[in-house]
Amino acid sequence: MKIAHLIPASFEYFEDIKGEAFALVEAQSNLGMEVEAFTLQFGRVSVAALDGAGEGTQRFISRKFSGKMSFSDVLFGLSGFQVVHVHCPFFGGIQKILKWKANNPNIVLVVSFYHLIPVTDLFSYLVRWYNSLVLPKLFRVADLVTTISPEEVPKSLKRMAKLYIPMDYGPEFAGGDFSEVNGYRLKPEERLGVKLMLIYQEIFDELTNKKT
Repeated sequence: MKIAHLIPASFEYFEDIKGEAFALVEAQSNLGMEVEAFTLQFGRVSVAALDGAGEGTQRFISRKFSGKMSFSDVLFGLSGFQVVHVHCPFFGGIQKILKWKANNPNIVLVVSFYHLIPVTDLFSYLVRWYNSLVLPKLFRVADLVTTISPEEVPKSLKRMAKLYIPMDYGPEFAGGDFSEVNGYRLKPEERLGVKLMLIYQEIFDELTNKKT
């Protein structure tokens, strides 16, 4: 299964979100998933490709991406993925994501919501205002909305989601224990990665069955 992560990275308001998102990307890659990360400003990088070049995770986390792509080009290239995971709040590009999902209903769209952007200046107010307009639309079309901070998700947004599942870094999930896999003790981010992978697959199978 190929997974694409769309991560906000343009401004300092998203630093903590960016860190959490890239930790998840790294964890999923460590577990053998085929993962790529995209941001509005940098382009994309394949974790496997960096590892093969001897640069490894450290370069990946530092966001030293090779080349640049427009966001429209990024979305055009998502047709080869089974899952697109958007990390929010976002700034810019949401309308394009909505249009992309309408044209690709069988690709799983997952939205992770972290927190509202604190209003500290005029631009942060603009970012928050933008998200108040577009996030309800994104929540409605997403196949799954999830969060690691359920207390941060406004109730009005939760009600709009088709499927809302709060997550955590603990080993318990759906009656199972994800402390380790094949004798390997999972890190917290890897436990989260495994849980999400199970949900990705379930939703993907449902969408595939609807198509047939």
